[in-house]
Amino acid sequence: MTQRRLEALHILLTAALKTFLPADIPEKLLYELVDKLNDRIRAKMKKSLYDNRQGYSLKLNSVEAKALYCWYRHIELSMKEAGHYTYEMIVANDIIHLIDKEYA
Repeated sequence: MTQRRLEALHILLTAALKTFLPADIPEKLLYELVDKLNDRIRAKMKKSLYDNRQGYSLKLNSVEAKALYCWYRHIELSMKEAGHYTYEMIVANDIIHLIDKEYA
């Protein structure tokens, strides 16, 4: 993953975390897992300021991958209902497919 893509993922996650607040216990659990993952991405971005590498990997354990997948599925459905998050839906769908391909 390039530095730019890592930053884009962080921005999308941060915006979605602020926009789609959890309503019940299962959503809160997913929210917390995704929030911690977003913290890991932020730390990786800060570390990348001092590195000269071109690519960065984001290794997810199975719980993180499942949580991110489920959370993005929920977000994608919410955005479809709202009807005006076209770009965000495309990115979320892309992330869902990447997770599905890598961790299926």
